[in-house]
Amino acid sequence: MPEHGGFDQILKVGSAVVTIMIAAFCTRSENDYRLIVVALVAAIVPIAIRGIISPDFDDVRGINPLEGISNKNGFSVFALPAILLGGHFFLDPTPTNKFVRWFVGGSVLLIVFAIFSSGNRSGWLGVGIVFVSFMGIPRRRLKGFTWVALAAAGVAYAVLHYGNSLVLENRIEGSRAGYLSDDLRRDLFSNAILIGLENPMFGVTPQRLPFELAHRVHFHLSAVDPHNVFGFIVGGSGLITTGLLAYVGYLLYSHMRGKPAAIYKEMGVQNAVYIARGLVWIWCVRGMFSREILYNPAFCIALGACFAYRRVHEERAHREYAASRPPTPNPVPRAALVDPPRIYG
Repeated sequence: MPEHGGFDQILKVGSAVVTIMIAAFCTRSENDYRLIVVALVAAIVPIAIRGIISPDFDDVRGINPLEGISNKNGFSVFALPAILLGGHFFLDPTPTNKFVRWFVGGSVLLIVFAIFSSGNRSGWLGVGIVFVSFMGIPRRRLKGFTWVALAAAGVAYAVLHYGNSLVLENRIEGSRAGYLSDDLRRDLFSNAILIGLENPMFGVTPQRLPFELAHRVHFHLSAVDPHNVFGFIVGGSGLITTGLLAYVGYLLYSHMRGKPAAIYKEMGVQNAVYIARGLVWIWCVRGMFSREILYNPAFCIALGACFAYRRVHEERAHREYAASRPPTPNPVPRAALVDPPRIYG
């Protein structure tokens, strides 16, 4: 049953903005960014272990590491940012403590194993997008591809031989046959878009949208969650808010504009751009199955830290670019360009 209060939605969105700002302001160096990544991964590992050791591990429906707190969708929303940032941390050849590097790498594989044991198809899709984003790492791309291929093979072997392979078979077979929940999600999304087009300025408000959707799809309850962040924004807030959100996503996804070519070649800046692009892709794909991603703290922390990480390397690239340019000659004083005063006797 969705929440319909007005103040709680405002509080959640406001908290998400504050979380992004705090993560960005606290990341003032590359070491700060790496510390945030380690902390984010370390926070997700106990949740993954909780699901793996649960009595429901052999259940054909899969595990729920957030049992009693949220559903399987909730776990993958928290876990995907940690997988993305932790994977880049492990593949980045910047010198760091070997124990920390291998702890992060092993933790990422453990989290991936938990996601594939949960039966959450959107989480599986998100993991696939993360692995694809690893291929674009500009520094030592061939070595990174080798590590990614080995990790994918290791996870596949572990899931098939030590995990619950029945979960994979059940979800794949069910997807082929078709789920009623999938049909409901499509109807909710299409109707949310229609509501936004009918009310283009400000939508019908996020509080009224669940009731409007339940009426249009003939749901058995008086209200139904949109289950889609884009439908939630378009139908609940209108096209103006949707346009602003799309513009922010474009800024996060695009390269820097109007900067010297030397800054584009700075490896830290390129890595930050690829991480930001991966976050945008995961947010978009994962948001098609959940509206809670709009104020998920893991995504907010990852987004703020990634933004600051890019800023740190951009400032460093600016300094190196300025130091590499030949010094400009001292300009001629303006007084020397003025005709000397004439003295008339």
